[in-house]
Amino acid sequence: MTSFIALANSAGIACSSDTDHTIFQLSKTEPLAIAVNSSSPIPWDDIVDSIKSNGSFASKENFTEYIKAFESMIADYKFKIDLKKLSDDEAAVVFMGYGNSDIFPTVCKARLVFENDCCKIAILSTEQITHDNQASITTIGNFENLATILYGSTKETDAFLIKKQEEAYNKFKKRVFEKFRDTDAEKSMTKRFNEFDVNDAGIQYISETRRQYMEDNIKIGMDSFSVEELVYSVEKLVNANVRLSHLLTNSQGLPGSTREIAVVTRAEGLTWCLHSLYAL
Repeated sequence: MTSFIALANSAGIACSSDTDHTIFQLSKTEPLAIAVNSSSPIPWDDIVDSIKSNGSFASKENFTEYIKAFESMIADYKFKIDLKKLSDDEAAVVFMGYGNSDIFPTVCKARLVFENDCCKIAILSTEQITHDNQASITTIGNFENLATILYGSTKETDAFLIKKQEEAYNKFKKRVFEKFRDTDAEKSMTKRFNEFDVNDAGIQYISETRRQYMEDNIKIGMDSFSVEELVYSVEKLVNANVRLSHLLTNSQGLPGSTREIAVVTRAEGLTWCLHSLYAL
């Protein structure tokens, strides 16, 4: 499974992957690139080649217009696989770059879907860098090994805490029932508990809020990163994720490492920092 991460702030976008053929330049004249899951059965090399053979992207005022143009270019592509059977990560495509009127970059995670006999782009998340949203983190693949660094806790930990909170609530409810059994307050107390939904009480919300709070704090620090610091960060994060995955799965041989690193800026578009085909 491909491990890809993109960090963006007002300086630009730095992205890194542990596999080749993950990051692609879509235009030599516009600051536009995509990243895909190279482990997916989708023939991305062929798709990108067919897009480039049809000509370059015309300049667009808004970044989302590039996504619409990309969608129109692949609408009639003949896929030999069923896109509906692929997961979001397997069918993932991350758009990175700037619209002609954009000062700051946008990173948009989407997936390919097949509707009405043609290929479509389904947007999963959009992170446009602004004065209010000063940094973003976008991934393809499983980064749960680094979740404590990126989000403060893993999904497994969150699920465990939610379960424990539900158990504590049920114990509390049982004690209250025992306290007020055979009293005038029993009927009223029973009604109140029956109307109360533990899930609506915000247990899941608290977990999600804590995860978002941690990510927001990281973004505050990332806001001041230079392009060089963004590059350093994406390389270290991918290396750490790959090596932890290798360790935790008891894999044989040497662990992998970062294979591709690229930067997307307003002035220079996509610039390679590490690429096996270009001897970088």
